[in-house]
Amino acid sequence: LAIITAIGIDKKDDKYHVSYQVINPKSNSSSTDSNQTDFIVIESDEKELFKTARNAIKLSSRRLYGNHTSVMVISERLAKDEMNKIFDYIFRDPDIRTGFYVLIAKENENYDSIRYTWFCLLLQKAD
Repeated sequence: LAIITAIGIDKKDDKYHVSYQVINPKSNSSSTDSNQTDFIVIESDEKELFKTARNAIKLSSRRLYGNHTSVMVISERLAKDEMNKIFDYIFRDPDIRTGFYVLIAKENENYDSIRYTWFCLLLQKAD
């Protein structure tokens, strides 16, 4: 299983960009490798929101399990325009716990800055 602890959602160029912060099972092993991070981020871009999860499964080779999700970060633009679609997607997935925090990321002209802000927020929340 790929245990999701946080989800980030944005839309760019008519594609949804979804980031799943997943626990890195190798970091919790008894290995002495200090280069292992506690989390890995799986990113998926698709025209349809529900297809992002399917694509992420292919990228991770493990089934996504969202019952440990504690936070979801949504871009401000997407929150204004498509909040119903996002929650419909989340609430229809039986593997995602619905008792998580929702954070709205303020818009920025630079798409990479938004992604960087997401990851900082996701990693801070995980500590």
